[in-house]
Amino acid sequence: MKVMVPLLVAALVCTSVSGDCAEKSAAQSTGDASLRDGRLSSNARDGGDSPRLRGDSNMQLEQTEGDGALGEFDMLIPVQVNSMWQTRGGTFLQFEFQTTAPTAAMICLSKSWIEPVQAADGSWSVAGSVERLGFSGINVNHSVAVKDLDPDSVYFVVILFDPPPQYAIAGTKPYHWVDTTLKRRVSVSIVFLYMIDDSDDLSAGDLLFNFQIGSPSADFWHAGNSWDHFEKPASGRLQIDSGDGIWPGIHMHALGVGDAVKLTACCNDADAKYTGGLNVPDVYKGTGCNENAEWNSDGWTFDISGGTEMSTGLTLWDREEYGFDFVKTVDESDVSSLEYQVWGSVHVSYE
Repeated sequence: MKVMVPLLVAALVCTSVSGDCAEKSAAQSTGDASLRDGRLSSNARDGGDSPRLRGDSNMQLEQTEGDGALGEFDMLIPVQVNSMWQTRGGTFLQFEFQTTAPTAAMICLSKSWIEPVQAADGSWSVAGSVERLGFSGINVNHSVAVKDLDPDSVYFVVILFDPPPQYAIAGTKPYHWVDTTLKRRVSVSIVFLYMIDDSDDLSAGDLLFNFQIGSPSADFWHAGNSWDHFEKPASGRLQIDSGDGIWPGIHMHALGVGDAVKLTACCNDADAKYTGGLNVPDVYKGTGCNENAEWNSDGWTFDISGGTEMSTGLTLWDREEYGFDFVKTVDESDVSSLEYQVWGSVHVSYE
């Protein structure tokens, strides 16, 4: 479904648009975007090179896909957005819009405040620091995707126009508003637990497992600080011998997370009648032992800061969603002979 956004209304807009997104890549800039001498440019404040659109530049604007019909247009109307549709992802914003006359366009994005300002000579520029740029060639129908954005972030958006001289008689009118990317969801699944050493010489271990996911900086030693947790089994003990394994079917989820997720695992071996506070969910237990039980734990941090092109797919929504598998080993220690492997997967999506 596409939702038409009224002209010059600054609003948070979320639409669902099926089909392929534009392949226009977003450039990165630390300077101010502007219109100079009838051409689009972005002037870096540090004096370095920056994306430019000039007649003598090697960086020419490609023709935007569309019907591209260049007919007669009202020259007394400023070149401006006639209609706008937006598609929101976790790492991208796609803009499909029509203009009142053929024009090139530069899309400026920033998480800090930016706005269009007009100089005395009638040229337009952007006040503030531009973080991402997207470009569209001379046309009436435009489709641009600005990629590799930060999830769950507010972006200020400004579009400046650069029409051919015959369409620029009445000048141009920039378009600006605010939009927000989707939140990142992470799902961590434990698909297999393999016991290398159950610590019992004459029988299978009486085992209990605890798992947590959360921020790498979270205090897992105290309850309530993880995003999600899981205890296996919910009651009693699992009988697992050295060299054997189980398929536990454990799934943990969190929404609105940052660029990394930490997974912790704890296994304790104790008599089924003894708890000793070892089976408290959502608490990391480290490694230790006493006269009734022993336990061994570890944790691992996974990078989930992927951008837009993380996998294959028809749409940008498909391509920003991805996953990977892992196998981690909790080695025995001086105080615990428990040793086991955790096989699992991490899946990242946006909503």
